[in-house]
Amino acid sequence: VCEPNDMYGVVNIKCDLGIPTVVNGSCGAPCTPKTFKSAATRDWPLMLPEIAHSGSKWVDCPSQVSGRLWMSCFDNVASVIGGSCGERCPSRPVQVYGATFTSPALDHEEAYEQDCVEPYKGKVHLYCEFGSLQVSSACQRGCYAGNITLPSGAFLRYPDLVSGDQVSMACPEGYTGFVTLECGDVVPFVYSGDCFAHCLPNRFSMDLWTIEHPWIYHGEVMERSCPDNFDGYVILNCTGGVVTLQEGGCNERCPNGRFVVRLGIVMRHAEMAHLEVSPSLPCPEGFSGNVRLGCTNGEVSIYEGGCPADCEAGSIQQAPFNGMLHTENASLVCPTTGTLQVSCFDGAVTVLSGKCIVDCEPGSLVAGDGSVIMYDAIEHSGNVTGTCTGTKMGFVQVNCSDGVAMPDPMLGQRCYSHCAEVSNMTTSDGSHIIVEPIEHGQQVSIKCPESPGTVAVRCEDGEKFIASGTCGPTNCAAGSMLVGDAEVPFTELNDGFESDRPSRCPDPYLGEATFTCSDGVTSILNVTVIYPAIVGLEAMDFSVDNATPEFLKFHDQEYFRLCGCCIPAEAPDSAAIIPGIDLRKIIVWASVVGVTGIALSTAAGCWAMRPRK
Repeated sequence: VCEPNDMYGVVNIKCDLGIPTVVNGSCGAPCTPKTFKSAATRDWPLMLPEIAHSGSKWVDCPSQVSGRLWMSCFDNVASVIGGSCGERCPSRPVQVYGATFTSPALDHEEAYEQDCVEPYKGKVHLYCEFGSLQVSSACQRGCYAGNITLPSGAFLRYPDLVSGDQVSMACPEGYTGFVTLECGDVVPFVYSGDCFAHCLPNRFSMDLWTIEHPWIYHGEVMERSCPDNFDGYVILNCTGGVVTLQEGGCNERCPNGRFVVRLGIVMRHAEMAHLEVSPSLPCPEGFSGNVRLGCTNGEVSIYEGGCPADCEAGSIQQAPFNGMLHTENASLVCPTTGTLQVSCFDGAVTVLSGKCIVDCEPGSLVAGDGSVIMYDAIEHSGNVTGTCTGTKMGFVQVNCSDGVAMPDPMLGQRCYSHCAEVSNMTTSDGSHIIVEPIEHGQQVSIKCPESPGTVAVRCEDGEKFIASGTCGPTNCAAGSMLVGDAEVPFTELNDGFESDRPSRCPDPYLGEATFTCSDGVTSILNVTVIYPAIVGLEAMDFSVDNATPEFLKFHDQEYFRLCGCCIPAEAPDSAAIIPGIDLRKIIVWASVVGVTGIALSTAAGCWAMRPRK
């Protein structure tokens, strides 16, 4: 007991090996008498009595409300652990089904029952909760004589009944059983029992068969034979007018006909009863084995055996084989290297052991970078040079290992990508040029769009770049220039470039001239060519650009000069006609000699062959 008395609590202490231990309970201050107010008191003040620590008491609610609260105390703190306070329900008129009356005043959570008014039986239940009166009527009237149809279909007539009275009666014709009815509110209900219908003559069907049956009483069974073309019997059961199959069944026989054993094999069979099996039937040529057919409820199926196909002649892993019987084994010699042990099973030849090392047939492969490489036939362990196709070009060595072709590029071999897209490029001067697709390693010339000049664009492995040239005013436009007395045309030139071919002098001049462009100005590069007459000297050593007049005068005997645009000299007179030799005389004399020889030969032959006496 806590000090100073039990109002401060009680503690249970256990001593274990000299050590005290609290099992349960605690000490605390009791709740002294004081005012308590909360939602539980409907916010009305409640005077609490003294309550011991960890104790509890029922306390009546404040006088303004009704009810009781179950209060507890822990260390001078009071709390509600049960009960409730609520407003009272004042007396008021009540009119419900079967009763009209004035309810008495009721406290919160108080109940009251009021008897129903004749001819109703039962009571009206009242309950007060937080000032609200809940009314529930259980009044019921009597039942006038009438009829009722049960769920089973039975039609029953009943007399006048007072509410709560019961009447028992037998089921009508066509049904069996007894029923007890009780009068509820105006209409009676089945208190106990039921009526079960008998089963009228009818047909009973299951899947593929139908059986006629006579009258069957509820709860009884009847055995019937199966109809024609069916085997077996059935036992029918009647429950509440519903016929069900209790035992047995009817299975259809199989009429004579044809059965497809497998694709290409059709066998004839005689009529069979359910579960009957046919004699053994041999398989046709090209197939092995025998078959027995069985009948199951009108369906013919393979009961035993089968007709697996033999194997036709063919090849596997490029090794040829002859025709084989089902389950026959054979040893094959590979055309290249190796042997195979094969077996025939149902038309398919499979390898049991061994392996053929095969060559690689012509085809294509995809390299690691996505390139498609075409190659010709390759012997095992051999190699060929494959050709890159599609959007790539180049050559790559391809090796063959047991029918598998693999790229094995040599040093410098690879597939190079074409520049397949139309692109817009910018020259060094800021001009924009449109470049069509270019194959790898090819170069195209693009005319500058708005200024003189040509840009050379090259493709290398899918990348376009400007190889030479630029656009802008430093290039030279096409035109013509006086070379001596002749006006010689020249083509458009890039800055710092020479003519890619010489320009011919116009008629009647002979010769050619080359031009150069420098910072937008076209000039003659070389017109008069001086050729050396001394072995070992180059023609360009005497060009107009590097030969001074003093140099030419000193070497006057060592060169000769060709003019650039020169008027040619007049053509010389024609040569005199030289008479030829007449060869027709030889032909005439040869013909005469030939004819004379033939005549003499004919005469000599006739003389030698004349008849003799």
